[in-house]
Amino acid sequence: MAESTLDVSSRESGSESLRGSRLGRSPDRASVSSNYVHVQTNGQRSIVQLGTFSVSLSVSDMVASREFYAKLGFGMIGGDGETWTIIANETIAIGLFHGMFDSNILTFNPGWTGLGQPAEEFTDVRELSTHLTANGIATSDDTTGETPAGPASFKVTDPDGNVILIDQHV
Repeated sequence: MAESTLDVSSRESGSESLRGSRLGRSPDRASVSSNYVHVQTNGQRSIVQLGTFSVSLSVSDMVASREFYAKLGFGMIGGDGETWTIIANETIAIGLFHGMFDSNILTFNPGWTGLGQPAEEFTDVRELSTHLTANGIATSDDTTGETPAGPASFKVTDPDGNVILIDQHV
């Protein structure tokens, strides 16, 4: 296994390092600043901008789910309220989906910051798909080849079987 170093930093807090951790075939170095992950592997640096993070939950009863999350302080900010609903509490967003996904999914939205606000700069979902495929990560349900720009998506699955949706709306 290769030894890797992970640097986590932000504009506000400076830099912290975790040295000597064994991370298998992971990048030689990664650092986080703002919404960007800077990955350095074999001396080459690249930026992976995944966009806004949320959890997409597969729900069996949309009304019951919306009522439950309303009691936790979440309000509807998008969707049709029947098959899909986006809810938020301050800066936290959750997608509720009825009959659309088999299981819960981690979701990243390139081109968005915060709660669905367009980003000035972002890495296009097509570039992300190409980057991940080139680094040995298989994609599924990939629509990035259908159009040269705009909305598209793909999924990846982590080593534990967790599905991650990369879903660009802009």
